Amino acid sequence: MRGVAAREVKVYGERNTGTRALVAAVEANFAVRLMAPSRRPKPAEIEAEVKRRKRFLAWGRPLREAIIDEASEPLVDSDFGWKHAAPPLGAIARQPERAARALFLVVTKHPLFFLASLHRRPHHDLVRRWPAPTLSRFLRQRWRPVARDLVGADDLASPVDLWRVKAEAYRRLIGAVPRALHVRYEDFVADYDGTLDRIAAALGEPSRAWARPEPSTKGDALGFEDYARKYDLANVGQGFFREDVAFVNARLDPDLLAFFGYAPLAPETRPRLPIGERLR
Repeated sequence: MRGVAAREVKVYGERNTGTRALVAAVEANFAVRLMAPSRRPKPAEIEAEVKRRKRFLAWGRPLREAIIDEASEPLVDSDFGWKHAAPPLGAIARQPERAARALFLVVTKHPLFFLASLHRRPHHDLVRRWPAPTLSRFLRQRWRPVARDLVGADDLASPVDLWRVKAEAYRRLIGAVPRALHVRYEDFVADYDGTLDRIAAALGEPSRAWARPEPSTKGDALGFEDYARKYDLANVGQGFFREDVAFVNARLDPDLLAFFGYAPLAPETRPRLPIGERLR
């Protein structure tokens, strides 16, 4: 199947891992169809639907996310799901010819970098957290997936488990489809040209000079060099106490980490939690 030229690209990756920047890079450099990363009503349409259902909640995020979930359901069969979803292998298997002509790109971020980002920007968080938790507390609180995550409706015991279940799903995808490529976010921002060279090879195209859209999709002014410094793997674990690192390590299989090119961080390299900090 690898001799068949890819005609479509599907990007998967968790929240805050550069999926939009990777999509923009592919769009700017390759003449392929990008499967839709998401499907959601416009904000005004969401608010109108909230009012139509006559549910005026003090905190309306669960209803708004449910409306987006409903709009996202057809995306599973039309474009293999939401970009942040666990890849729907059943839907992919039902379209073998299309899957054979697709390149599946999976982007990951080191779990400690990911968890720090999720703590800062907890996109699609269905748990009302008040007061806003410290990172140490956040790690030990539950995470409730949205339906379009495609990981089931049960709460996850920790946001760490969100990284784990998605990574396990990505590993299954990579083993199930004819053409898949894993991209570490840390490599994407540190070696953009090298990353595009790898994508080109997976698409059966030659290397060349690559257009470089700016990586920030968060409204800041950071460029690739800024993100490369911020997400240098030599800096992983900054902001985590040793108890936090031990907690994360205990929830992640070292073999899973190694599959994606990461290593557990030694807890002893981090400071201890301040005396009196109570953790649940």
